Order: sequence, then C-alpha cells, then structure tokens
Amino acid sequence: MDPQCYLLQVNKAFEKIFGWTSQEAVGMKLPTVPIHFIEDVENIFQKIKAEGQAISYEAIRRRKDGSILDVSVTVSPILAEGKTTIQIAAVLHVSEKTVETHRRNIMGKLGIQNIAGLTKYAIREGLTSV
Repeated sequence: MDPQCYLLQVNKAFEKIFGWTSQEAVGMKLPTVPIHFIEDVENIFQKIKAEGQAISYEAIRRRKDGSILDVSVTVSPILAEGKTTIQIAAVLHVSEKTVETHRRNIMGKLGIQNIAGLTKYAIREGLTSV
C-alpha cells in the first residue's frame, strides 16, 4: 500500500479471501474497508507513518460481493533505510528473491526505473528523510 492507502499489490490469499483479482484491486483505495471506516483507517496509517510503530487491531472488512467478515489486522512500517536485500529478507523472514520481487513490483506500479528513483519517491512522500 502506498502512503495514500492505494493498493500497490495483493497476493493470492487476498484474491481468495476478498474476491478481487490483482488486476482489479491494484490501484484501488482501501477496497476492503467499509466506507464508514475509511477515515479511521487513514488515521491509523498516518499514526504509523508518524510514530514508526506497528499497530494491531480487530476490524470489519468487506468482500467484493459485499459480504462482511471480522479480521485481525497488523500494520507495520517497513523501514529499509540503508539495509541490503539480505538484511531486509532476514528481518521479514523471507527470501532475498521475495524482497527483490516485491521491490520490482512496487517500482513497476509506481513507474520508477531504479533505486535512486525509489529513494526520491520515499523522500518526497515523507517515508524517509535524508
């Protein structure tokens, strides 16, 4: 998800649970959040951005078909400033290839061609500082 709460990518579990395909969901703003909870979720993301701390909470989410389900949500900022792919993979308990794939996918969706462009984007959006 980007800083404005638009989806950058989703996985197969998201597609199965919520009913949207990746092609449908990417670029949507909080498609699973019922309209009357949008402002609350935006505030949570602003708090995470400001404090840099993970937040866990119970929530109600909406599937593509309109049905409602209760979920447990944990949102954590990933601060990869100055870390190598190996270090990021170790922190997230995933493979280096997974980190590289996610980075490449995010860069593609943002139209960013290289790491310098990604760094510039992070600074401009207030995700990091120089």
